[in-house]
Amino acid sequence: FSILAGTNDLNDNSISTIQRREITATYVHPDYNLRTLQNDVAVIRFPALTTDAASTLSFICLPEQGQDPFVSGTDLIAIGWGLK
Repeated sequence: FSILAGTNDLNDNSISTIQRREITATYVHPDYNLRTLQNDVAVIRFPALTTDAASTLSFICLPEQGQDPFVSGTDLIAIGWGLK
């Protein structure tokens, strides 16, 4: 498996800033329930993406270990795929 970053169209090969990375590990929530989809979350690991002046990518900041990201009055960003 691999990820494709820098595009919303998997068939558009004209964008020179698209970056493809092979997935090196997948971590599925240990309590994931396929029947109910409870805990439907996973983390994938892949080699680092790059950003430069030509890149269309930007990064989000994750909380440090032990830091509570759900502090009242702070902004949060949700990312993911979802269902069609």
